[in-house]
Amino acid sequence: MKDGKPVFNYEKIDKAIIKKKVWVVAECQGASGKLSVEIHENKGTNPENVYDNPVKFLDGETEKSNIEFSINETLVYAKEITLRPKSDQDLKKLIEKFNKRENVNAFLYFKAEVKDTQDKAIFPDDTHEFLNKENERFEISGTPCYCNRDITVDEMIELIYHLRDKQNYKSKRDAFFDGGKEKIIAIGITSGKISENRDKIKLFTDEMNAMFKKFSIKTCRRKIHFLGQMYLETISFTYTYESRDSVPDNYKGGVPFQGRGMKQITHDYNYLAYYDYVNKTTHYDTYIKYRSGYESVGECVKNRPKARENGLTETFYEELKTYAKNISENLFHAFNSAGWFSTIHKTDTIAAMDNGLADSDVEKVTQAINGGQTNITERKNYTKWTKELFKYDTECVNK
Repeated sequence: MKDGKPVFNYEKIDKAIIKKKVWVVAECQGASGKLSVEIHENKGTNPENVYDNPVKFLDGETEKSNIEFSINETLVYAKEITLRPKSDQDLKKLIEKFNKRENVNAFLYFKAEVKDTQDKAIFPDDTHEFLNKENERFEISGTPCYCNRDITVDEMIELIYHLRDKQNYKSKRDAFFDGGKEKIIAIGITSGKISENRDKIKLFTDEMNAMFKKFSIKTCRRKIHFLGQMYLETISFTYTYESRDSVPDNYKGGVPFQGRGMKQITHDYNYLAYYDYVNKTTHYDTYIKYRSGYESVGECVKNRPKARENGLTETFYEELKTYAKNISENLFHAFNSAGWFSTIHKTDTIAAMDNGLADSDVEKVTQAINGGQTNITERKNYTKWTKELFKYDTECVNK
């Protein structure tokens, strides 16, 4: 309190999400008149407006289209609003308009007008856009959930801790991709807290977001399934390599082709298919054409002269073993291989993800990706806990 009046410290933010509450704080040096603030659309690079200006918001429980302050030499004027129209139907329409944009953020802005005053009103430009002191625009993201937007570093850190705490993973609560004989050094956290290593979590999150966009893993459902499965496959975000000295007999290609990456790609024929995807070659087609039964790529190379004549040679197979390490040691390939495997290579996965988030859906996704139900209890838990953090039931606009 100061002079019997409350003193507010407003945290400066440069962006917010639809449905969130924010304080609109204006500095006005005038002595009289009225300051009106509305939310309008800034077309940016988009050719057309999609909104009816001004955009409505909530003042308490009342829907409004503008805030009006009486200017009285107070200097600072503030009002808390909620960034949404009142009805859920109008909210859905608003979000649908956002989703029509190539870039769903940063095209709503605060517009200020001053009236009933003798003072001179000065604006940055003809738009009367309400900028902060650094002339920076305030961004409003068009979705309250995780659909059609990047996951932030803070959200990723929160998810990691949420999953660790749910599984009671106390001994390695702050470990992050620090295990295995092959690893991605750039993101490994071996000391300190995860929350204190934001640079490494940012590298991880940026690559993950890029992969989500590339492979159309854009909705909450798809992201929740992917993250739940990835958390299991990477042993709670600690391994990108299975690190076995010996492998089961059903591992085609043996030890050199054990699990790697964010989805733990296994078997030499899957590594071969990924190699072709990246390098635009057709060795996998050669293998499928000339193999006998379900023999491994290595067996095909050894036993099928026609395969060798068409480029599937022993020399190439040795090179494939070396190439495989990219998936466990290179951040791009760790995620790129996972996105490719979960969408392009295993085409049933997306449909299974889109079906829902019930335990039966997790089973279908696991079957599509894994070919079985290995560790299904953990996969269901990790998916359920990710869904909880995403607030899917109450926040997702596409459920």
